[in-house]
Order: sequence, then structure tokens, then C-alpha cells
Amino acid sequence: MKRNNLISIMVPVSSILIFAAVYLFMEPAATGLVIYEPNQSNKLVNADVILETKPMEVIPPNAFVEVQLDDRKARMRVADFIHSTGQEYTLEYGELADFGFYGDGFTGDFAYKLALADFDIDRNIEKGEHVFVTRIIYRQHVLYEKENRIMISGGE
Repeated sequence: MKRNNLISIMVPVSSILIFAAVYLFMEPAATGLVIYEPNQSNKLVNADVILETKPMEVIPPNAFVEVQLDDRKARMRVADFIHSTGQEYTLEYGELADFGFYGDGFTGDFAYKLALADFDIDRNIEKGEHVFVTRIIYRQHVLYEKENRIMISGGE
């Protein structure tokens, strides 16, 4: 009976000691959108920019994928974006009558992904809150927009 009591006490105590040792000896690292560079005062944003096409909808090849990080912007033509991924694509005739587009555009059920580093944009940011926006723009019209907020804390 005493041995069972000893085991029931030792298991939780040893678990706590193991977690404490892991916490003390392993350096935590940020994961996800932002990666912390320990030798720099700034942070470097690493993000995937994803362009999705859908059946029965077209995106004009001369539209732009625009990325914005706070007040910094960069753009890439949709055709260049899709070709840079090396993935298959479908061009079909379609219309965006409200925006004056009639012609072959990108369509189909595809998701194209490039890294933010593929855009000509400064990716260094200070700690604090930042805004990351992706847009699809055609003739000064925003066809799509998505905004993400990024929070960078001290962590040194």
C-alpha cells in the first residue's frame, strides 16, 4: 500500500520537474507569421501570400497582387505571381462588367502561394502592433482585400 502512495506522489512531482527542466534549458521560439532574430533589434516578417482562383470567376492577368506592411507597399502582376509559383493554371474568357474587364482571365479551383520575400518590400519591423494587408487590384478598383494584425513583443 505504501509503494502505491509513493508512486502516486512521484509521478506528478517528476512530471513537474521534467517540465521545469525543459522550460529552463530550451529557448522558446516564435512560430507562425513572425520570426524573431535574436541578434537584431528589429523583427523580420515571413509570410505566405496566397492567391486563390475559383471556377466561374476570372481574375484579369494584368490585375495586381498588392501587399502592404504598415505604410510600405509592393505589387506584382497577377500573371507574374501565378507564373512564379510554377503551378498549373487555367485561362478562360470571362467578364467583370462592373470593372470593364472582358477577356481571358485566370480561373479554376487553384491556390497559388509565394513568400512575402518574393515581393520588393522591406520586411523589418519594430516591436508593437503592425498591419499586414493583401489586395487584388484592377484599374484602381480593389477586387479583394484581407487585413491581418501582427503583434510583436519584446522577448529578449
